[in-house]
Order: sequence, then structure tokens, then C-alpha cells
Amino acid sequence: MSLRTEIAVVGAGPVGLRTAWNLARHGFDVSVFERGSEIGSPVRCAGLVSSRVLDIVGRGDYVLSRITCAKIVSPSGITATIPSRESVFSIDRRAFDRFIAKKAADAGAEIFLRSPVKNIISSSLKVRDLEVRANYIIIAEGAEAVLSRKVGIVKKNTVLTGYEVLVTSDESNPSEVTVFLDQRLFPRFFGWAIPKGELLLVGGAGLLPGNALRSSVMEIAKRFGYRGVIGHYSGPIPTRPSLRVQRDNIFCVGDCAGQVKATTGGGIYMGLVFADALSEHIEEIHSGRSVRRAYIYRRPREIREIILDYKLWRWYSSLPNDSYDRLVYFLNENSDIIYRTVYDYHSTVLLHGMFTKGKIRIIKEVLLLLIALLNPFWR
Repeated sequence: MSLRTEIAVVGAGPVGLRTAWNLARHGFDVSVFERGSEIGSPVRCAGLVSSRVLDIVGRGDYVLSRITCAKIVSPSGITATIPSRESVFSIDRRAFDRFIAKKAADAGAEIFLRSPVKNIISSSLKVRDLEVRANYIIIAEGAEAVLSRKVGIVKKNTVLTGYEVLVTSDESNPSEVTVFLDQRLFPRFFGWAIPKGELLLVGGAGLLPGNALRSSVMEIAKRFGYRGVIGHYSGPIPTRPSLRVQRDNIFCVGDCAGQVKATTGGGIYMGLVFADALSEHIEEIHSGRSVRRAYIYRRPREIREIILDYKLWRWYSSLPNDSYDRLVYFLNENSDIIYRTVYDYHSTVLLHGMFTKGKIRIIKEVLLLLIALLNPFWR
């Protein structure tokens, strides 16, 4: 059996669906192939987004609560509480994905569930026993990047393991996010607790085997007096962005291309931004215009941001626990640094921190940061 379509999208996550939605509403014949049996499952994201995400896709009933502050906790228990400068929302990721899927379907995109793509050769996809031929192929498969590597676009990336539990808790604050910095519990990353309506999502990521990571997450959950586990989720988190995103008529976008804020692992906003850039790119190619550069260069600010975020992650993820104690103490005295930082552009913390008094307290960490920033990205 065979199928012919103009646009074939691999993966029905937010980024793949946004690309499909864009192209379908501009008259393209779009087919989306999703290996899962339902949209939005399994959940592999903490679901914390800014109002920019809501502005891109539209506001819906997927919003659970507005976050007004963040608490940062060091290994020895030093805390810094930072009020939120801009609107940040905790969302239901399953409902969010389905919201975008409906937009894509209403625009004319056809979504095929239980349809894993086994291979891509030239303009042809192998989907179960179906051969799909397409003018353009968009891979939005997520952080595993199996197909992206197989077709020779994306190289191997540093991928962290993430694990989360959704719990009932006696001590959660519906408007406060908590971040735990501790190399013992979460080496090379951090832990978190995010309110989800009346429930609490407790999670963490790092370079740890699965059993050890689960143990670290449950240790955090105990601090909130959790009473029961509603569900648990796990998934990979990419860190390094890829500047190579296409080969002939095949394009990679989203997590598989490392379009993630490495400082937090958040990929929704950057993925949506680059989904829009890719849609514009394909429309220009299809109209017969000469397009010389890859689609990511349509968003220069975001390219700079994900590269800087990667360098910032390289810096803070290599610090020992005593450095975390000093940094959180410093932030407690200078909370305005984080307050003035733009949520989706974390590198803006550098601009505000540069002119902050009292940096002598963390001079060792500042010197290491300068080294990380000066280190070439391609290494």
C-alpha cells in the first residue's frame, strides 16, 4: 500500500503539530505520523511555560495555575525565593498537546496514530506496511533522535535522563515552583516540584541510572509530605543544539535538533519558535524562491540563546555542592538578578548579574563561568 502527501511530519508532539498546523492552514496537504496510540501520551515534560507560548498557540483549558514565585534550594538547605517578573503557567501537557492537535486537524492536517515510522529513504517513509511518499519530510520525533541520526542529519547528543512523579501532597503551594540544586541527588542537573492543580509534580534529571534517579525524586517528594503517587513519567532531555537541521528535503525540528533551553531542559517555546521558522522556510522553497541558508537562521536571537544556554548548563552542571551553596546565598541577597531575567531567554541573567555588587563572594564561580562562555561551542 502507498500514500502520497506534500508534507509528512514524524511525531505528534507540540512542535510537529505546530508545524503541521502552520502548513495545513496555508494550503499544504499534511500527514502526521505518531507512534503512540493517543495524543499527549506518555507525558515527558514538566509543563511550565511563559505567556509567549500561550500567545503562539492560543489560550485554552490546558492552563492549571499561574506561578508567582520560584524557590531555589541549595544542598545545605539555603533558600532564595524569587518573585516572578512575568506570567508563567503550569499546564496540563496532555491537554496542551491535544489542543494543538485539534488546531492542526481543523486546518486540514491528517493525523495517523499507532503509525511508527521505521525508516526514511530519500522522499519515502516506511510506516508499518505503508509506503508514504512526500515532497517534504519533517522529523519532530523528540529527544531520542533515532531517525534524525539514521538519515545523517543530527549527530549524537548529550542526553540526560528525566523522571517525575505526580503525587498528592499536604505541603504544596499552587503558585510556587521549587528547584533543588544538589550534585548528590541530581548530578549535572537539578530537581523540581511544580504544582499541578491540587496535585504536585516532583521530578529531577541527571546523569544517573534509572533506579538512583527515582530514589532521588522520592527523597524530594518526602519533603512535601506526599501521601500517594498518581502517576510517574520518564524521558530523555537533550542539551546540545544542532546547527545541522536538514538534508535535501528532510528537516529536523524540536528536541531531536536540540532546540531546548539546556539550563532548564524546556523545549516547548524554542521548539514552537523554530517550527514557525521551518514553516516559513518550506513555504518559500515551495514558491520557487532561492533559499540558501537553513531555516534556523531565520531566528538569530533564538540560535544565540540556545547556544548560550548550552554553555550556561556546561558551567553550572559542573559545579560542586559548595558552589551551589554560595550561589544560592548570593541570589538570596541579589534576587533582582533572576527577577529581571526574561523567562524564555535565560542568558539575560548574564547582563543583570554583570553589574551586581558582591560578586567577590562567588569569584571562583564567576571565573569558571567566563571560561565556559569563552569555550568554543563546537567542542
